[in-house]
Amino acid sequence: MVNHPRAGALAGNGHRRSTGDAAEVALDEPLWTVEKVARLLSVKRAWVYTATRDGLLPYVKVGRHLRFIRTDIERWILENRNH
Repeated sequence: MVNHPRAGALAGNGHRRSTGDAAEVALDEPLWTVEKVARLLSVKRAWVYTATRDGLLPYVKVGRHLRFIRTDIERWILENRNH
């Protein structure tokens, strides 16, 4: 399940359902880990976990692990930058 702040309606568990935008996701590159996203954003891993829990960062849940799609994180950075 891809969780993204603007990706569809809320499911009963509070998570957002995918709207089927899988065509724009390139899966030919590896998913990013919490550690990689934390390094990229220069934040602690705990901040990444909090941001995903609060619905700020888009993520993919693989079993009990959080993973991130590069293009989602890049888009999030651009959308959240202050001018």
